[in-house]
Amino acid sequence: FEGNTPELLSLGYPSNLKGSVNRDLPLGPHRPTLSATYDLRSDQKISGLQLSGLVKDVDYELKHSVANKATTLDLYTSAPGGSILMAGFCPRGLRELSLFHTAGPINVQPFWIRDAKMARLKIGQGSARKRCPISMQVDYPLDGGKLSYAFGFRKLAPGRSFRARAEVSAGRAWVEYSDARVEPGATWSARLCAPINGGSKSPELVLRRTWKWAPSW
Repeated sequence: FEGNTPELLSLGYPSNLKGSVNRDLPLGPHRPTLSATYDLRSDQKISGLQLSGLVKDVDYELKHSVANKATTLDLYTSAPGGSILMAGFCPRGLRELSLFHTAGPINVQPFWIRDAKMARLKIGQGSARKRCPISMQVDYPLDGGKLSYAFGFRKLAPGRSFRARAEVSAGRAWVEYSDARVEPGATWSARLCAPINGGSKSPELVLRRTWKWAPSW
């Protein structure tokens, strides 16, 4: 579950609660995972569904947003040279392409994002996708707009992690601490979002608890 509210900063009650449930489906040898997220503030309560798994050499993520009535499909597969190719689809066709490639001590990942009319470049340290200790992102609008920048930091320790991200052009930043050693079988996380560089949004604190259990059904 997740408590999300500016009032938590003043020890108030959460203004909303969110949660998610994941379940492996015994459908043949592939065993896909079905995930459902819910939002108590939303009229639909269930805010999203996701089906993910692996078929042969292709990882897939099929997502549906109940609130936006939007469905997307992301496919991941290995490319020559140890790269990872990602293709994202929506009902209108191809929406995004990217290629993750490791070059020595760093990795690079160029993107093409159709709806945003944008080219994106991510550069990070190390060889693990989405696990870079230090990273930088540059967005280049294809219609001639201004460049935007973001910087990330990640520090991992046994059972604990610290992450931070600054989105300079958007005027916001967040820091997050996660700890799986406080409570056996559960992970507690706290994320603080705050404006920077003249940003106008109010600070926000998000508390999250993640755990596993074996249902009888």
